[in-house]
Amino acid sequence: DCFRFIKFTKETYSFIFADPPYNMPQLKDLPNHIFEHRILKPGGTLVVEHDKHTDFESHPHFQNYRQYGRVRFSFFTFTLIEQIVPTSSSFNLTIFDLSVSE
Repeated sequence: DCFRFIKFTKETYSFIFADPPYNMPQLKDLPNHIFEHRILKPGGTLVVEHDKHTDFESHPHFQNYRQYGRVRFSFFTFTLIEQIVPTSSSFNLTIFDLSVSE
């Protein structure tokens, strides 16, 4: 089970290629799990193969896709940029912006 592996692995990777079943119910959650568990190294690339009807374009780490017939390959990248956000409380909130700068 890929979700169990993502949850428990201690490894990090520069490149991850995922080719899940196109009808997998949790397909849209796959990139979220990978980024939440930080198994993709900063600067790394995630490629998810899926059918053309699955749309990842609103995902914050989505970069682009390539379509070949009914098959799409969606590309995601992970860049870690720390920024401090002032708050009105007695502490600052640290936010990690995981978007890519090109």
